[in-house]
Amino acid sequence: MKTIVIGAGLSGLTVGARLSEAGAEVEVLSQGWGVLHWHAGTIDVLGADGGGRVMSPSAAIETLIATQPDHPYVLVGVDGVAASLDWLVATTAATVGLSGTIESNQVLISATGGPRPTCLAPRSMVGGRHDDTAPTLIVGLDRFPDFSANLVASNLNASGGTARAVDISIPGVTGRTFFNGVTIANALDDPAITATVIEMVSPYLGTEERVGFPAVLGLSRHRQVFDELEASLGRRVFEIPILPPSVPGMRIHRTLVELIGHHRVHEGMEVIGIESGDGRVTSVLTEAAARPNRTPGDRFVIATGGILGGGIVAGYDGSLREVVAGLDVSGPPGRSEWFRTRFADGKGHPVYRSGVGVDGRFSAPEGPDNVTVVGHTLGGTDAIREKSVDGIALATGYKAADLLMGDAGVHP
Repeated sequence: MKTIVIGAGLSGLTVGARLSEAGAEVEVLSQGWGVLHWHAGTIDVLGADGGGRVMSPSAAIETLIATQPDHPYVLVGVDGVAASLDWLVATTAATVGLSGTIESNQVLISATGGPRPTCLAPRSMVGGRHDDTAPTLIVGLDRFPDFSANLVASNLNASGGTARAVDISIPGVTGRTFFNGVTIANALDDPAITATVIEMVSPYLGTEERVGFPAVLGLSRHRQVFDELEASLGRRVFEIPILPPSVPGMRIHRTLVELIGHHRVHEGMEVIGIESGDGRVTSVLTEAAARPNRTPGDRFVIATGGILGGGIVAGYDGSLREVVAGLDVSGPPGRSEWFRTRFADGKGHPVYRSGVGVDGRFSAPEGPDNVTVVGHTLGGTDAIREKSVDGIALATGYKAADLLMGDAGVHP
């Protein structure tokens, strides 16, 4: 049985990776890359609720399940969320080294030097705990607009820490007309460039016990780059998130794509329609120069990102439509009800809770019976506001993969 996954964000890649692990046949079609390229590279399971910052995701999810019956976590349960986290920790152990527990959030240093709660964090970030008052050197890069060492250090000091900022230049990198986080990360994969950074930072070290860098410490050689910096500087080293594209997120993305197989993950393939018969989808159609390409399958997984990812679009009349199979979307009935009057309304905006309603097998009740919906195409929550984007994507993809493996008669 062949499964076609539409979307290459965390939910789609989770489905694809778990099916591949079990030996099932799978292909992933993607118009572009998903949330891993745009978020911090951590896994936010539940960071905020109506009462403020969440410190125990497991306890908060229990409450959420009891009070919000349409929330995606209801489909998975606390144990299911925990199992998905354990799987991702094991899957990325050799590349990223994610760590953490559903019982408590880690509060790390944000891109501006403030506190940022998250559940799983890569090995390269766990040294950047916000409540650690140890003397800290924050290293920035000349002419790099996506990270301000001075801003981070200033905010750490304002919250009771002891931090100092310095900017360095990397010859051949920071002098370019254009460079971003990916450019720098690729450059640091060169051992000679890493050695240059060590040579330039070392004279600035004083009593500092830890050194924070923007999250660009290598891509394909990340673990080696990180270890070399810690060993040579003789200090705890940690990364701080920067503006997208997210290098730490790309490391997770690459790990999952390699597990699926690069030849099974197809970028630049926008699904524009389906073929169906007898209540089942038989193939999907993707945009091509002369005529649409046809990709047949037995099961189809929609992981297109919902209203913020382009998986749900709005018509001029305010109607909402799921773009792949035309599934029914629950949401505000008209444009006048999409948003509240105040932009920063504490209740959030109704339109962001829009999505496809599904049953316990992630199937839309009125949709084709071989279509599964995961991730943020599901409705029932404002995931950005509650800081659960990554957790919902991971947990629903993980649970749906379990069900699909059962249908295919394979096991992880």
